[in-house]
Amino acid sequence: MALLTVALPVGLLTGCRTTSGSAPGQSPGAGSPSPVSRSDTTASTPNTTSPSPGAHPSRTASPTATNLGRLLTGLVATADQGNRSDFLALVSDRDPGFTSTAGMIFDNLRTISPDDLAFTATGKRRDVSTKRARILGADAYAAQVQVTWSVPGDRVPSNQRIWMTIIREHSELRWAGVVDGPSTPQPTPLWVLEPVHYAHRGAATVITGDGIDPGGWVTAANTAISHDVPRLRGADWNHQLVIIVPSNEHLVEQSLGVEQGADSALAGISWPDGSDPKDAPIRIMINKSGAASSLSTAIVLAHETVHVATRSPTSPSPSWLVEGYADQIAYLAYPQAAQLAAADVLSDVKRNGPPSRLPTEADFTAGSHDLNRTYAQAWLACHYLAATYGESKLWRFYAAVDASRDGAIAGPARTVFGISSHQLVTGWQHYLQTAAKRGRI
Repeated sequence: MALLTVALPVGLLTGCRTTSGSAPGQSPGAGSPSPVSRSDTTASTPNTTSPSPGAHPSRTASPTATNLGRLLTGLVATADQGNRSDFLALVSDRDPGFTSTAGMIFDNLRTISPDDLAFTATGKRRDVSTKRARILGADAYAAQVQVTWSVPGDRVPSNQRIWMTIIREHSELRWAGVVDGPSTPQPTPLWVLEPVHYAHRGAATVITGDGIDPGGWVTAANTAISHDVPRLRGADWNHQLVIIVPSNEHLVEQSLGVEQGADSALAGISWPDGSDPKDAPIRIMINKSGAASSLSTAIVLAHETVHVATRSPTSPSPSWLVEGYADQIAYLAYPQAAQLAAADVLSDVKRNGPPSRLPTEADFTAGSHDLNRTYAQAWLACHYLAATYGESKLWRFYAAVDASRDGAIAGPARTVFGISSHQLVTGWQHYLQTAAKRGRI
């Protein structure tokens, strides 16, 4: 993930150790040819007004849906075919506000044109509230549905579980809402939540929220892959990125399925987007209030590219190593930001001495007292190892810890560096003291 700072991000967290700002105003590659984009078909923001008489397609022309499986299959088939009338014929108008939401979802699916699209009932269902039953009818219920989809860059399809409100009209099932599931946050595709734009060029696919141009993010992502990936020695990945940029922080939280404020301090998050983290695509979520400049955007994406390339959201490695290594690669790519990122830690060491320990997992939680310092300390631990033993040995150490069952560093430190874990910490502390005295790393 990527931490927000006033000037530059100094760290990035992963998936569910897990991860905004406006899309880069002067993003790298500005002025280059526009990416291939399907954003011109994006729907307008949904409203809550009733559709005018005759706006709904004729029910007599609609596909029949006498059971839930047939309804879900019909929704996918009509979306794939681009048949808006038949898609909306499977949607109830008992809740007038949902008519426009369903139209937005159809338009979003046409904009993205996802591969492997499927809606599959899980068998779980729940009653709707009394208030909703008065609107939708006593027979309304919410069904849990697994949504499967993929875009270019995904090694495997993603899947999330959403709740779809179902009613029966004239002996046929209709889709009637997406707001009747449990209150517990759950990951939700952005295309269910707001109008989206889409762009794909080179090795990057970007889905952005309402009003956000994906072009700059595509350019920045391709730069991250071409400029930074060569520094990842031996990483086994497909050299492609999928980036999602919701239009506001609340939608970031809804997309990730986290509590309000849980990731508000983070600029970017790499996470396994699926119900099984071990078998899900690693995607990048951008919190759009975080990238204040083209340089900070570049650093965020460089960091997150490391997480994707190494599948670090599923790694057993300690967060100090996962985050520190991602920052090490990012600051190698953008060395002009390194001294500023280290400055606060070095000032603190000069005043109070070095930290007594490496950052713990608790130090990386979003509510931690000083995430900036935690990330910088982790990066400087990796920077010390690279400066002392070489970049290639740092990668060997990272790979060995990542390949272990428990993420313990003692064995790899002895094998790769010839030191104990205690000596690793004391060496890092001495390095910080020396750097603090001279005022720079």
